[in-house]
Amino acid sequence: MNRYIDHLKRKRLYDQIPFHDAVSKQQFILFRIFSFSGSLVCLGVSIKMLLTIPNPGIIPFIILGLCPVMLANYFLVKKVEKLRLAYTIMLSAACLLLHLVAYDCGGIQTAGSFYYPAVVLYAYMLLGRKAGNVFTLIILTQIVYLFSISTFTTWTSFKLFKNDQLLINEDFIVNLFLSIFLVSNLSRYLQSGKNVIIQRLEQSYATLEEKNKLLEEKNSLLKSYTSSLEKKNAELEKFASIASHDLKSPLRAIGSLTSMIEEELNSKDEELKSHFGTIKNRVHRMENLLNALLEYSKIERSQNLYELVDLKMAITDAIQQLHPTENVFIEIPEKLPTIRGDYKKMVRVVYALLENAIIHNDEKEVTISMSTMLSASSVFVTISDNGVGIEEKYHDKIFVIFQTLQRRDEKETMGIGLSIARKIIDDMGGSLTVKSAVGEGSAFTIEIPIKCLVHSSTTSLQEEPFAFIEN
Repeated sequence: MNRYIDHLKRKRLYDQIPFHDAVSKQQFILFRIFSFSGSLVCLGVSIKMLLTIPNPGIIPFIILGLCPVMLANYFLVKKVEKLRLAYTIMLSAACLLLHLVAYDCGGIQTAGSFYYPAVVLYAYMLLGRKAGNVFTLIILTQIVYLFSISTFTTWTSFKLFKNDQLLINEDFIVNLFLSIFLVSNLSRYLQSGKNVIIQRLEQSYATLEEKNKLLEEKNSLLKSYTSSLEKKNAELEKFASIASHDLKSPLRAIGSLTSMIEEELNSKDEELKSHFGTIKNRVHRMENLLNALLEYSKIERSQNLYELVDLKMAITDAIQQLHPTENVFIEIPEKLPTIRGDYKKMVRVVYALLENAIIHNDEKEVTISMSTMLSASSVFVTISDNGVGIEEKYHDKIFVIFQTLQRRDEKETMGIGLSIARKIIDDMGGSLTVKSAVGEGSAFTIEIPIKCLVHSSTTSLQEEPFAFIEN
């Protein structure tokens, strides 16, 4: 029984329509409704004529003949791609039948006119607006034509009903009821829970409710995380305060006390003096480490200020803060881009890279050069030096806070500058990388997203200089 019902419903063909295409599935169901309902209407009209009209002629059989045409059109279509053609055939056959029977059934006064609105309605729903407009135009033209020939010619009559008013009235009532039946089947389906569109909307609504619940849970979790993060930030603020005041104070006291003891003893013992010097150096180093940690925490907590940053001006400011010696030569490109970012932080990045290039350089003349390059997605600023270079295995380590490649007793550095520089560039959505080999110097490349640029006249990869125009 179920197989028979599935065959009547053309379930295999229906299942070929993609699940997400709810409109096409809806159209197929309407096609099924019209095919069966239209066949029943034709069967009812033809039987009524054969039973009530003496010698009705060929018209009832023409109407009856539309039943197998509509059913064959429904059952013989095999591919989803052919459905639109089947819809067109069905509606065209209905229009043709209404036109043919009108000649012997009263012309413009034929009861078959009740079916025109149903045909127009199904045309719009099955074929869409454009095809619906075409069918509407055809039917309106047909109505005007029937009016004309009924008014000005003798081509139409109530010949089928023998001009019997009773038969004419019976035909009127039967067709009125059957046309209502045809439209009501469509209306009942559209308002029912079986409507594909309604089902899909209900499914979407249920899915949306589930997603809303999930979103609420995630929002609650996010609020919890936010609250936890605020607490951690507050703790970090306290830690920064402790680092800047409470920890520095005893360090200064130790340094001062060490100097006082050294003066009191006034010892000429070189070893003892060396020990006092070591204590003071360690105190100084600890204070520098606390300062570095405080600076890093400030970078972590501070928000970026998005302003116009002239990189050439930022580089110039960084050089002035460094006060390089006479043996340091820094080559700056004539033209550098203007970007959107935090000016002070960009100065800090350049300062860290230049300082690193100067500190880790044993040459008599320290040479630092800069170059720029533009791609479709980023602008690159590379700072190269002729320093000692870095082994490849340490290329990541140098960006880790407090990590140094030399002992601090050999070269006093905090290991904070490069980590701060990378943190700032990462926050901008860019990257800071290094290419280096021992004895071949180092090249640090800052990659800045193209969205940070004010304007560029080109998007192709090119060497500097290039022109940047302010928006």
